[in-house]
Amino acid sequence: MSTTTHSVQINCPTDSHINPTVQIYGTGVLSIGHNVRIDAFCIITVSEAGVEIGNNIHIGAGTYLFGGGAKIHLKDYACTSTRCMIFTSSDDFVAGYPVGPMVPAEYRSVYSAPVTLEEYAAIGCSTIIFPGVTMEWGSIAGTGCVVKDSVARGQVVVGNPQRILKARNLDKLKEIDERLHNRS
Repeated sequence: MSTTTHSVQINCPTDSHINPTVQIYGTGVLSIGHNVRIDAFCIITVSEAGVEIGNNIHIGAGTYLFGGGAKIHLKDYACTSTRCMIFTSSDDFVAGYPVGPMVPAEYRSVYSAPVTLEEYAAIGCSTIIFPGVTMEWGSIAGTGCVVKDSVARGQVVVGNPQRILKARNLDKLKEIDERLHNRS
């Protein structure tokens, strides 16, 4: 299926499902892979940089992907729990500029940077991801975590501000990854 909503081009194969309550805005391309489920009440904004959602991905209910400033890339088997927020841009709240989308652009100071969730990265319920963050392969952000810095491969972070809790068992994850890629 290929449709356009609010000037967004949506490329979505028939084996993926977007709940009818999902709202999609912007001007770029939303590319959705195979076996993807986007649950109810999600909002996705797409800039010219696009939003790319890989294969075998679940985006939990009420999750907001705000890709208005730069690209969001969710790689294969990445997932979000419910009520997560991913931002690719943020106003400068300290330098004295007015904030918000109704202020003319020449009077605002906005920082934008891409966000990537690599393969098997996951973010727990109500987690917030800030611009420029990469969740590396197999990393996890626990429930309610505020992620302002990239998370290294296999690390589990929690809290606000984020802190490292422990490392995942990547040997087990690699074993499962190999089996998933060798399925016929």
